[in-house]
Amino acid sequence: MTTATQRVCLFCDHTKLTREHIWPNWIARLWASEKDWSPGRVNYESGEHYEWKAKSMEAVAKVVCKQCNEGWMHDLESRAAPILKPLILNTAKPHDLSVRDLSILAAWGTLRSMVFAATLPEPEARFHTRDEYRRFATSLVPPTKAYMWLATFPRGKPGAGHGVHTRIAKDGALAIAQVNCIIGQIAFQVMQWRSGRKPFSLPLSSGWHNATLQVWPLAGRTVSWPPPVLLDVELVNMLCGRFLPVPYRFVPIF
Repeated sequence: MTTATQRVCLFCDHTKLTREHIWPNWIARLWASEKDWSPGRVNYESGEHYEWKAKSMEAVAKVVCKQCNEGWMHDLESRAAPILKPLILNTAKPHDLSVRDLSILAAWGTLRSMVFAATLPEPEARFHTRDEYRRFATSLVPPTKAYMWLATFPRGKPGAGHGVHTRIAKDGALAIAQVNCIIGQIAFQVMQWRSGRKPFSLPLSSGWHNATLQVWPLAGRTVSWPPPVLLDVELVNMLCGRFLPVPYRFVPIF
């Protein structure tokens, strides 16, 4: 299934585009035996929900060129997969994630959030600029005004879903972009903003520091996996909606 098409690669000037998987092949292969998928889309403000049947969780978007797709993007996926697979399948014993591990996860989260945003049906709702795409392709460093968190969700089902939410400033510019992902038995959240100080606060009293690991900005030290608090369905919905102005119920888009 192709979900989006454009004329120029997101990350360079090439115009000969290839199909990039919304979720990389290595994630789809984790559940290759599953044949009954129910992809869907939801409008969180209106509550409208659309769902259909599919034989696999694979979906593609024609938004990048072959050189990027099979070059640095493939290399990044190859580095991220060994770190993420045991977390996604919940087969990892308690262990430390190194600063290198976290930097790879931060780059991977940025890449996925950029691809997700590029597939939005409304071009005006796409948060990242051309310069941001290109800077990331050459540096693999997430934007400065961004935060990312990782959490464990032991009740997660096979598959992966994401939601992209943007907020408009008074001047009409896109001010905030939030990406929520559920991948098997983990949750991944990205928050990015345009200008000024970060538009949110997380006091220690909120308890989220016990339920999430901060992936970006880097803290300069190793962190322990899993977090002390494991997410259930209610906490997943609270996590995904903690920065949103409307009530949130996570409905995956496979």
